[in-house]
Amino acid sequence: MALAALSPVPARPAETLRPVEVAGGGTAPTPWVDRVLTTSQGRVSIRETSGDGLPVLLLHGNSSCKEAFRAQMGGALGARHRMVAIDFLGHGASEDAAEPDHSYTLLGYADLVVEVAETLGLDRYALLGWSLGGHVALEACASAPGIVGVLTVGAPPIGSDPSTMADAFRRGPFLQLGAQAELSEAEVAALVAVMGVDGHGDLVDAIRRADGRARSRVMADALAGGASDERAVVEAMRVPLAVIDGADDAIVDGHYVDALSYGSLWEGRRHVIPRAGHAPFLTAPDLFNALLGRFLHDLDRKNPVSSLGLSLGG
Repeated sequence: MALAALSPVPARPAETLRPVEVAGGGTAPTPWVDRVLTTSQGRVSIRETSGDGLPVLLLHGNSSCKEAFRAQMGGALGARHRMVAIDFLGHGASEDAAEPDHSYTLLGYADLVVEVAETLGLDRYALLGWSLGGHVALEACASAPGIVGVLTVGAPPIGSDPSTMADAFRRGPFLQLGAQAELSEAEVAALVAVMGVDGHGDLVDAIRRADGRARSRVMADALAGGASDERAVVEAMRVPLAVIDGADDAIVDGHYVDALSYGSLWEGRRHVIPRAGHAPFLTAPDLFNALLGRFLHDLDRKNPVSSLGLSLGG
């Protein structure tokens, strides 16, 4: 992948941390830094913690933003690992895409993720992808040898035949609303409910802010078979793949996910968090973070430098 001339990546000085209110009054520095990277596709906003452990790129869902991962970045995991949450183009504080026909596809998003990792000088890192971000993570596996592990949340692997989407996702409003360029306030509220982000005002605002072309274009591309066969990807993966879902996810059909074949499913099973919906990292952070921490510990311990990538046969 050809890269554009990239802006220099500054150091992460402590003095750039912004104050936030804390319990009991007063302020404390945030545990992260927000900054903007110039990439070949446009200017991208990222949020980065100061941990020096295994880097983890966090990829948000459809019409969401990097703030979704506050409970992972703001605690012990963010202090231990270099966590980098990305606003996809057309989302959050990033620019809208100048070339939406490429940028607003799974391949375009995957190219962006790989470019961000290269810009930050990451040669070994994990991906955590929620919903759309999980599909992007699987797409990135085909072109990024530095990936040492992937964790997906609410992202059932889709086959090359777009009809598998009917099996992977529950019947409901998500597929329609998640592909709709324009949303009324009632439709925003419906999307908020099914995504499980009720009560999180910044994530509700993120839905309103998202470039509607991103929703319609990525779904049109998926229906046209423009993405990789994700079922083949997970079957061929040699790096660990963790799958964590909420038991009450209104979008994903867990039976479909359980029935797939996996080449390296972490701990041999899909982990299901009880009484959690489509965003368990947000609504059940203690349980989710315990699993995430264990997964990252295993990645560090195994240090699979000699076995990166996929084996796709041949």
